[in-house]
Amino acid sequence: MRLAALLLLATLVGPATGRAQPYRASVLWTAPDSASSAGTGADSAAAGTAQLPDSARAFHAPAVAAFDPQAGEPSMAAPILGSLVCGSALGFAFGMIGNSTDTGHSEDIPYGAFIGYLIGETIGVPIGAHLGNARRGNIAGDLGISILGHIAALGLASIGGSAGYVAGISVQILATAVTEQKVGRLRATARHEREQAAEAAKSP
Repeated sequence: MRLAALLLLATLVGPATGRAQPYRASVLWTAPDSASSAGTGADSAAAGTAQLPDSARAFHAPAVAAFDPQAGEPSMAAPILGSLVCGSALGFAFGMIGNSTDTGHSEDIPYGAFIGYLIGETIGVPIGAHLGNARRGNIAGDLGISILGHIAALGLASIGGSAGYVAGISVQILATAVTEQKVGRLRATARHEREQAAEAAKSP
């Protein structure tokens, strides 16, 4: 009877012990999974924070667009075309006026018309460039470049004739247009800096 009781007790304890080992092993192996789950939860919380509206996160100042001095500036073709049209128109008009007021000119060289054309063309080129560039530059500076350019054109005319004069006038018109736009950008930059300084002075 004792032997039978011992065999019965061993039968009962054996399966229970066998079940206890896998259970303990499962507890040991599920611990890292629990930590991973905790990490996943933290990541989810961070993702939820990232999806919060801007008002719930840290305030960031709005980005300020960089200043562009060429904003609103016409293309180079505009002051060049204005110089060509206005220079030709005033050159012709002043030439006619000079011719009508010159009573002592010879038949070969109409000095009055020639002088009138020089004056009208030299004045008309900077006016046309200034108007073509939306009056962004400085007409006084344009006039100085136009005078120098026309003097150079006359010098080229004395060397290369009419072809040299046309080449010199082309350089005069181009240089005047480039100067007009360059000065316009400088003036726009200076105006922007004054506005920024005024706003800074108003702020507490």
